[in-house]
Amino acid sequence: MNIGKWLLIAGISLILGSCIPVGVAFQHGFSKNIAKQSELEIGLTNRTGLFHVNTEQLVQATIKLNIQAPTDQNVFEDGEEGNDKQYSIPVSYRILNQFEEIIQEKNNNITWKPVDDTSPSININYNSSTTTSTSSGSTYTIDYTFEKIKIDPPGEIQVEITLSPTSTYPTVINSASLMVYDDVYTYWDNIFSALGLAFIGFIVTLVGLILLITQP
Repeated sequence: MNIGKWLLIAGISLILGSCIPVGVAFQHGFSKNIAKQSELEIGLTNRTGLFHVNTEQLVQATIKLNIQAPTDQNVFEDGEEGNDKQYSIPVSYRILNQFEEIIQEKNNNITWKPVDDTSPSININYNSSTTTSTSSGSTYTIDYTFEKIKIDPPGEIQVEITLSPTSTYPTVINSASLMVYDDVYTYWDNIFSALGLAFIGFIVTLVGLILLITQP
């Protein structure tokens, strides 16, 4: 077997092998663990006690909300008329270690759109869905997720959250809860590995084909 055939086999193997990092990332995407779950009281500073998280992977916090918000009759970009949801809920969020040192801190607005033209939307990985709707308002379920963060050993942390409905939009928070996940996987290393393997495999395959065609 000449070198062209060997290169062709090696290149195809590398291309197929690039699927492995993607599969690993996909598998880990469903494996995050709930490290802490607690109900939140509105208008008060809620602080969890110290709890342990896995320091080998990342940690991520999510606020889950069920709210009653007013709607406003609007004409949207596509020309259709409809009820536009209106809510803005300030949230103060901190992760602290066992020594009361701040690891992560955010002061954001959970809002359906920017507060004004100069205030960009600061929702992070924000998902919202309407569950019921009336002429005066709608009920929404919201998952508001903060950035992933790396926690150093020993992995003892506590979370502090304050939710304060703004008077600008009369929003009723029916329920609010905090979910803290650990074992949260980051996919970029896998993606870069997959792209690198696929690229090298393509080059090796191309060289192998050229050699097969040109060599007797």
